[in-house]
Amino acid sequence: MKLRYRSFVLYVVLFFTKCNAVLKKNNVDLKSKNSAFEQSNANLKSRNLALNKIMQNSNQET
Repeated sequence: MKLRYRSFVLYVVLFFTKCNAVLKKNNVDLKSKNSAFEQSNANLKSRNLALNKIMQNSNQET
């Protein structure tokens, strides 16, 4: 009976170890995607500011 209990506990520990490894990998993937989106967002904000300045200048000229 002790052997079955020990093997069950071992399988549970291995299962959660595997789950933890998968979650850590997914977390790293999501962090890299998030940084890419943040960079894209920063680029779009700077473009938006530039276009707003252009629009303000063209409105002032008319």
